[in-house]
Amino acid sequence: MKKEPPRHYPTWTAPASFTLHEGNFASEGMILVTIMRGHSADSALVFEVAEEPTPGQVRVFLDFGGNTEPLHLAESITAAELWIAKEGYRNARLEIVADEEG
Repeated sequence: MKKEPPRHYPTWTAPASFTLHEGNFASEGMILVTIMRGHSADSALVFEVAEEPTPGQVRVFLDFGGNTEPLHLAESITAAELWIAKEGYRNARLEIVADEEG
């Protein structure tokens, strides 16, 4: 996911926007095409949190171009590493979900 602030041009202003990663097409472990879709921040899209991560789960992120993209939520470090190997994200970063109360 990528966020962009409003952009001002001489004749118009582009509203703030965000880009969602919708998927990849891969072959033999190599990502060939990445599908990204941009949306205006003032669009009619509605989002809701389906499930909160639980302590001990592992978030998989990809940092690029000053942005951080959440890629996957795994049940364990081992599951996260297997997912990374399968999907081909060699530069992914892992973050263990902490207990909010601890």
